[in-house]
Amino acid sequence: MSKTISILINAMGGEGGGVLTGWIVAAARDAGLAVQATSVPGVAQRTGATTYYIEMARPDRPRRAPVFALLPVAGQVDIVLASELVEAGRAVAGGYVTPERTTIIASTHRVYSMPEKTATEDGRLDSGALAMALAARAQRALLVDLDIASRRAGVPIGAAMLGALAAAEVLPLVRAAFEDAIRADGRAVERNLAAFAAACDAILAGSDDPDDLARDTDPAVPEITTAFPAPARAAIAAGLERLSEYQGAAYSRLYLDRLEPFAVRDPALCTDVARELALRMSYEDVIRVAQLKARPDRRARIRSELGLNVDAPFHVAEYFAPGIEEICDLLPALVARPLLWLARHSRRLRRWRLNTRLRSTTVWGFARLWLLARLRHLRRLTWRYAAEQRAIERWLGLIDQAAHADLSLAREITLLSQLIKGYSDTARRGRADYEQILDELVVPLLDGAHAADDAAATVAAARRRAAAATEGAGGEVIAAPVSLASER
Repeated sequence: MSKTISILINAMGGEGGGVLTGWIVAAARDAGLAVQATSVPGVAQRTGATTYYIEMARPDRPRRAPVFALLPVAGQVDIVLASELVEAGRAVAGGYVTPERTTIIASTHRVYSMPEKTATEDGRLDSGALAMALAARAQRALLVDLDIASRRAGVPIGAAMLGALAAAEVLPLVRAAFEDAIRADGRAVERNLAAFAAACDAILAGSDDPDDLARDTDPAVPEITTAFPAPARAAIAAGLERLSEYQGAAYSRLYLDRLEPFAVRDPALCTDVARELALRMSYEDVIRVAQLKARPDRRARIRSELGLNVDAPFHVAEYFAPGIEEICDLLPALVARPLLWLARHSRRLRRWRLNTRLRSTTVWGFARLWLLARLRHLRRLTWRYAAEQRAIERWLGLIDQAAHADLSLAREITLLSQLIKGYSDTARRGRADYEQILDELVVPLLDGAHAADDAAATVAAARRRAAAATEGAGGEVIAAPVSLASER
């Protein structure tokens, strides 16, 4: 019996890990290999581990059947395929990746975990540190952004992962064998082959730069001038792309205009402002939800995830339940202000919801979504838009004022915007804490009314207390007052 090859696949629900496993098994069997696959399905959408395990070998005697393991063994895995950077880290943490044996192939994009998403402050793990750990722990590490190839093709990431595996040449299988497996499967064949080829070519080119799989550029997105510091340009590019889709080219230019005063500041400050400003300018509202649901590639992605043929019918039901605040977000200030005043004094009105259900796969249902998304052109006339822009301008002015004297304080004022997140009661508490820190701490510090020693540390401490008060114990959100007293 020839050497057994073991493959561990770490993926998430809806990413096509099961389909990917089927393609590898089919290609191995067609090549005359003995192969076995098992899986441990978890909860979908990033809240549980979904693991697939494959072993294969070439029998040296026709009647001698190999004996395969049902589960991976730490220290005895040859190949790890991961659909996302932290999924690769999960394999390392489990002891499956070793420098003596393991080739790890992982996508460098991130799908944030629930603790990262729900943290009031920036709870993201350090992607750079993760990538360095993977390279240090594996015999060979192939890290590339496979998500771009899959999204451009409109399919789950499984096909791109298969392309990376084929290009790595770590299996006794040729590229054509994998392509034949995709064709025999019959699901979204052309799109899956396109994602497969893009990922395969990127690995063969020896690149770990996601720009090698760059998205098609939008001519309406303004260009980033060399006036901005180089370390900030990646964040600015992401902000421009986000805001161009959110509101249009004019809104993107407003973003650059607001960033221009910080181009001559510290590069780290410019990067922080670029990131936080893009998030604040693209605040969530009902229009944004409809825009995301009406994207042209969404139906193709759903069809692929369900494993349906091109001509197979399916229906998608969309549910909306905006409350009075979300409705007022879309109204002019003249109408919104009295309604919000009534809501503050009426518990029944505060709890009211406009429950709506529509099928976006029907002509009338999609038309309603499309028309709601088109309201983005009227967003500038709404009460919420005006309120958000006033708050943004005040925030930027305070950052600029602080930057003249204390860059550390300017960066802390920038990070205060992380308190504004979520929706409903969580959003209200976060915004109240943010405004309280600005009014009672930041403004007096900048005006000289408070002692300026360790000003940045004082603001950071207030931000941390606000974040802890909002998150509460055990993930339960509580409404606790924020103490602004210095910890010195």
